[in-house]
Amino acid sequence: MDMAPRHLRPILSTAYHTGMCKSEIHKLQWDGMDLNAEVIWLWPEDTKAQEWRIIPLTEELSETLKNATIYLDAAGHRVPMGSPLSESVSNQCDGHLKWRVVR
Repeated sequence: MDMAPRHLRPILSTAYHTGMCKSEIHKLQWDGMDLNAEVIWLWPEDTKAQEWRIIPLTEELSETLKNATIYLDAAGHRVPMGSPLSESVSNQCDGHLKWRVVR
């Protein structure tokens, strides 16, 4: 995991520790995670079975997500975790959005 680019580590770690499929991770939003309760909430429309899922976080994944860089768009809204960003565009204009790193 240490060899992966920094911005991909939370995504790769989520896949490894939860078994979530690519489409579920791509749709994952920060507000779908409760890092204090250490769970991820998946809405029915975001799962193949069209059912709610609550996924427990491992201690390692919880720490990875708590320390993850959060990106904001030009309006100050959090960019979804699964958004295709690269570190090179995190502070530059990308199309119509300007990304801003919070941490």
